[in-house]
Amino acid sequence: MPIFVKHHTPCTDCDLDDRQPHPSALTRASAPKARAAKTLAATQSLTSREDLGLITVADFGRVDLRIARVVNAEYLGGADKHLNRSLDLGEGRIRTVFSGIRHTYPPEPLVDRLVVCVAKLTPRKMRFGVSGGMTLAASDGTGLFLANMDAEAQPGMKIR
Repeated sequence: MPIFVKHHTPCTDCDLDDRQPHPSALTRASAPKARAAKTLAATQSLTSREDLGLITVADFGRVDLRIARVVNAEYLGGADKHLNRSLDLGEGRIRTVFSGIRHTYPPEPLVDRLVVCVAKLTPRKMRFGVSGGMTLAASDGTGLFLANMDAEAQPGMKIR
């Protein structure tokens, strides 16, 4: 709703008479509409982000990715696709991680390899034991490729 301003002296800047709203009043009156438009745009942006499956930087920051060294790797009896790997994440203990990479990687070449591990993952009970993490790998449907790091990286380093 426009605010009418009574000029006590003739206004030489804006040529207004007493019956017209002053330009500053129009700006104040349209401010709530501008805020509503920004809120609508932000909501639409949020909806689009969710529709696309996008996450925020804060969401990504909650995932604790660490460098891990494969201390041991072996076949699991009774498992068709999993290997049992022992990982050192630089925390003074060794974690057991079961990975579905048996068809792509034999165990021996994995020992001493540096991999990327999700460190704060809830342990998962599987039929052959409890897996205490997950390592990152890429797949194009025809192959599986472990994410690994340069030799200078150390177990426990945080991925940023």
